[in-house]
Amino acid sequence: MPRFIIHHVTKYTYPEAVRDSANQIMLYPISDIFQELISQQLVITGYPNIERYKDYYGNDVGTFMYLEAHNELLIDSKIEVITKTRLMPVIDPTTIEKQWENLGEIKYQGPFIDFLKQENFDKLHELKKITDPELAAGISVFEAAEKLNEYVYQNFQYIKGVTNVESTLDEIWKLKAGVCQ
Repeated sequence: MPRFIIHHVTKYTYPEAVRDSANQIMLYPISDIFQELISQQLVITGYPNIERYKDYYGNDVGTFMYLEAHNELLIDSKIEVITKTRLMPVIDPTTIEKQWENLGEIKYQGPFIDFLKQENFDKLHELKKITDPELAAGISVFEAAEKLNEYVYQNFQYIKGVTNVESTLDEIWKLKAGVCQ
């Protein structure tokens, strides 16, 4: 079973001292039948107390306050996980049309709206050239997602610093680069 050690560092620097810094972190890996969390070390400047809760989607979220004046805030997370084999789903070809209909039916429901809501995207016509032929070929939602992931893997570069949480789809599409936000 593959063992991974993941080291994530977030560093904020400020030109002048700040205080009463309120922060949210999402650095807690899933631990389930497919992934076992072996260890986690989380070190934050000032060693604040971290309050954890589960968000709407079931993710572990941490919040903390750093009250002292500071010019830099460092969040350093080291985790070790073991991943376990997960079989790919077997798709029943008779359900493919219903899968696509179901996406249309749930796209405005609370738990799914963030994932199925279409953002403004000037290059949507380019994306449709990639995705529409697959839909016409009668593949499942899962297979379409795999094909889109494959396209991104083959045509985009992982480059730190060229995108951030404010980057738009248009900026990312133009660069064909960035990191997951």
